[in-house]
Amino acid sequence: MWPRRILMSAVLVVLVLAVTVLAGLGRQQASFVTAGQIRITTAPDRLSALVSVEAEQPGGPDGVVERAFLLQATQPLDVAFEGPATLVFTPSRLIVMETPDKGWVFSVVGKDVEPLAADALTFVPVVGLAHYWGRSIDVTHEELATQLFAHHCEQGGEDERGPGCESCASGGPGEVGCEVSCPGGTCSASCGDGYYACCNCVDGCRCCRIIERRAIEATPRAGRQ
Repeated sequence: MWPRRILMSAVLVVLVLAVTVLAGLGRQQASFVTAGQIRITTAPDRLSALVSVEAEQPGGPDGVVERAFLLQATQPLDVAFEGPATLVFTPSRLIVMETPDKGWVFSVVGKDVEPLAADALTFVPVVGLAHYWGRSIDVTHEELATQLFAHHCEQGGEDERGPGCESCASGGPGEVGCEVSCPGGTCSASCGDGYYACCNCVDGCRCCRIIERRAIEATPRAGRQ
């Protein structure tokens, strides 16, 4: 059975965190707490990370993801974990606690308040927090990582939108949150300063960098002599 002290600590945390959920995120799923086998891995470029949850089973984890979270950052992420833990989620914050005084607080820049228990947990700022649930993620952690990391938006240059940012069924420039329900499942995204939310059924939910288009100065043509 899951240690009672860990689960009770998480319940107390989520009750406090619930008041920070932004009303402007529409249908995005409310705060919740869950416990199970948690795994965190980073993409090859280390600018995104996948957090997956396998629910507790009588015979142990079955290897199939039940909930997943895609983190996006502007600085390389240095985090890796695999083991039993408690997870606390709000659209602007994700907490992974191995124990009540050991874990990580992934906080969306510009949308989250200063993290609770910052002296005990490692604070990690992110610019994007996406939540995935439903049949589309009923795969292994490795399979899901390959799928989600392949559509990472940060690869676009100054004047180019990266993969997954070209078309948004929900969200789009100017929107800080989005959600989309697809035949295989649902996903949502919450984005920080300098980013907008983009959700669609092909690429999923993520945060796209706001690109400042450079003004093209017209060069006056020389008059005829």
